[in-house]
Amino acid sequence: MKLKKKYAITAVVIAIVIINSLATLRLMFAVVYPERLLKEQVTEYFKENLGKAVKFEDIYIDALGNIMISCFDVSIASDFNDNISLVRSASTRIRLNFLSLITGSMRIMGVDFYSADITIIKKYGKSYRESLQTLIDTERLIARIKKSGEALNLSFKGSRLFYRDSLRDGQVLLEMYKMGAELKIDPSVLSYTASGKVKPYKTEILRSGKFKSSGTIDIRPGEAWEHRLEVENFDLTYLNEYITEYKIADISLNGGISADMAIGARKGVLSLAGKVELNSLSASSIAKRFELISGENMDIDIDMTADTKARRYTLRRFSLKDGVIALDASGMYAGNDAEEALALKFKTNSIDLSDLSRTLTPIKNIEYSGTLQCDGSMAMDIKKNTVSEMRAGIMLDRFKVVETERGNDVTLIGDTSARVTVTGSSIDLDVTAAPLDSDLVIKGRTGITSWSPFRSDTKVTVSSKRMNIENIRLPLFRFMNWAYESAYEDKRGGKEMTPFGKSILGSFLNNNNVDFTSSFDTLFYEKSNGIKNVVLKAGLNRGTGMLREFNATGYDARCAISGQAYFSGDRPYIKIYGTVDNFDLGRFLAESGMSGSLSGLARAEFSYEVSFSRIGEILDTARGSLNVLVGRGDMKHTRFQRELMSFLSKAGHEASPVAMVNFEQISLSLSEIGENFWLSNTGIRGDSLLFNIAGDYLYEGGINTGFRLVFKKDDGMANIPIDLKGPILAPCVTVSYKKDSPRLCF
Repeated sequence: MKLKKKYAITAVVIAIVIINSLATLRLMFAVVYPERLLKEQVTEYFKENLGKAVKFEDIYIDALGNIMISCFDVSIASDFNDNISLVRSASTRIRLNFLSLITGSMRIMGVDFYSADITIIKKYGKSYRESLQTLIDTERLIARIKKSGEALNLSFKGSRLFYRDSLRDGQVLLEMYKMGAELKIDPSVLSYTASGKVKPYKTEILRSGKFKSSGTIDIRPGEAWEHRLEVENFDLTYLNEYITEYKIADISLNGGISADMAIGARKGVLSLAGKVELNSLSASSIAKRFELISGENMDIDIDMTADTKARRYTLRRFSLKDGVIALDASGMYAGNDAEEALALKFKTNSIDLSDLSRTLTPIKNIEYSGTLQCDGSMAMDIKKNTVSEMRAGIMLDRFKVVETERGNDVTLIGDTSARVTVTGSSIDLDVTAAPLDSDLVIKGRTGITSWSPFRSDTKVTVSSKRMNIENIRLPLFRFMNWAYESAYEDKRGGKEMTPFGKSILGSFLNNNNVDFTSSFDTLFYEKSNGIKNVVLKAGLNRGTGMLREFNATGYDARCAISGQAYFSGDRPYIKIYGTVDNFDLGRFLAESGMSGSLSGLARAEFSYEVSFSRIGEILDTARGSLNVLVGRGDMKHTRFQRELMSFLSKAGHEASPVAMVNFEQISLSLSEIGENFWLSNTGIRGDSLLFNIAGDYLYEGGINTGFRLVFKKDDGMANIPIDLKGPILAPCVTVSYKKDSPRLCF
C-alpha cells in the first residue's frame, strides 16, 4: 500500500513538472514569437512557397512548438481580390522543428488543415493544365524545395472538396466529403495519398461513392511516376455535361462505375493495369429519346504498356465479361525505324443475342436474336510484308431482327446465317439472309496478294429469287441522310483530315480490284411481282469504278443506268445517271394492292455527280436532278385523294369531285447545287384538281414555301392558298389564312 502511494506521489510530481514545463514553454514561445511575428512568418511562407495570400483570426505557438491558427483562409490567387478561397479551415496546425524553435529560428515541417473546405475552380476556356498552374505553380514550388533542401508536407483531415468546372452551357459541381489527404514534396520525390466519399450527381438510386488514391512522382530527371486509383460507385452522370460539351456522342449516361487502376511510367515506358466494373449502366439517345443500353453490369480487366520512344504498344491482357459476352484479347503493335509489326489474338464465347438485346438496343423498337461467335489470331511483319499467322472467323447463326413498335411485331430480317473466314491469303464471305420477306444469298471471295499495303482481287455475288424493293430503298435513303448529316457536321467541326489518297479508304480503293454482280429473279413491292430479271454488274479496278451493265424487265418499261467513279486523286469524282421510260404506273400500283386506281405511263430521269476530298465538300460540289412525269390518265379514290378531301373538309371546303381526277400530267422536278435544293414544276394538272409547287430549301432547314390549290366543288371551283413546310421527304401542308388550320402530312 505504501509502495502504491509512493508511485502515485511520483506520478503526480512528474505530471506537475510536465504541466509546468509546458506552461513555461508556452509562455516563452509567446514572448519570443509574438503574434505579429507569427503572422508575418506564416504570410511570407505561403506567399513565397505557394504564391497565395492568407488571412486568419487567432494565431499562437502551443507548448509542443506548433503554430495553431483558427479560421485560416488561403486565397485561390495571390490576393483576395476575387473573394474566392482555395482553402478555408476551422483549425490549422503548422508543424515546426522543435530544436530550431528553441534556438531562435522557425523551420516549418508541415501544415495540417482540419475540417477544411477546399474549392477548385476551372474557368471556361482554360485548359486543365492552365487551371492547375493557377492553383499552384508546381515548377516554382519544386525549384524552391530543391534549392532549400527542405520538404513540404501538407495534410487535410475531415475535409470537403468542391470542384467547379465551367462549361459553355453550364457548370459541373463535384463534391467530396469525409476527405483525408497528405502531400509531401522533397528534393527528389512528390508523394500523396487521398481518400474520401463522393456525392452522387444526378442518379437518384446510387449511394455515395468512395475513392482512394496514392502516388509518387520522381521529380528528378527520368520521368518515373506511379499512381493508383480505387473508386467505388462513382456516378456516371458527372460525365454527361462533358459528353455534350466536347460533342463526343449524342448520349447521356446513368449508373455507377468502380475501378482499381494502377498507372505508371519508368524509363519511358507507360503502363496501365487494373479492373473496371460498370454497375447498372444506362446510355440513352438524347435526340431519339430511347435507351441504347439498359441496366448493364460489366467487368473489364486490362493490362497494357506503351513505349512511346520505341513506338511499341503491348496489350498484355484485355477481358470483358457481362454475363452474356465474354471477350478475351491480347496484342502488340510496333512501328519504328527498326520494325513495324502487328500481332493480335481474340476470342469470344457463343453470344446469345436475344439476351444481349435486353440490355443493348442500337435502334429504337428493335429486338434481335441468334448467336454470334468470333475467334482469331494473327502475326504480321508489316515492314517485310510477311504473315506468319493469320486465322480469324466470325460465325452468326439464326440471326433475326423484329420491330416491336406499337405492340405489333414485324420481322425485318428472318433467319440469317453468316460466315467470315480469314487466312493468310484469302477472305471468304458466305451469307444467307431473309430481310423483309425476301431471300438473299451473298458470297464473296478475296484473294490477297499483299497485306501492307493491302492489295487483293475480290469477287462478290448477290442473288435472290424474291427481293423486296424496300431492302434497296431504305438503306439508300439512310445512307443519303447519313452523308448529308455528316457533311454538315464536318463543315461545322472543320477537323484536319488525312488527304483522301493517303486515307485507309483511299488506299483500299486505289490498290484493290472488286468484281460485283447482283441478280434478282423478282423485285417486288407489297403484292406486285412484275419486275423481273434484275441484273446489275459493277467493278472497281485500282481506283476506277464502273457500272458495266444493268437490265430489268416489267410493266413495259425501258430502264437504263450508268455510273463512273474515279478515286485515284485526292478529290474522288462520282457520277451516276439513269432513266426509266414507258413504265405502266397504273398496273404496278394496282398489282401492289393500292386502294383506288391510277392510270398513266411514267417516265423518270435522274443524275448525280460530286467531287470531294472530305465529306463536308459535298455541300459545295454536289450536282443532281430528278424529274418524274406521268402522262395523260386518271386517278380515282386513291389514298392521296381521300386524305386531301378530309383535309379540305376540316378546313371548311366540301370537295367530293376531287375523288375522280382526269389529269393531263403529274410531274415532279427536283434539282440540287451544293447544299441548295430547288423544287419546281411539281404538281397535278387535272380537271378537278390543279396545283403547282415551286420553292427552294436546304437539307437541314427543310422546305418552306406556298402555292395555290385549285379544286372542283359541287358548285364550282375553289382557289385557296396553301403553306408547305417541313423536311422534304415528310412535309406538311396547312391552309395559309387559317390560324387553326388542319394539317396534312406526307
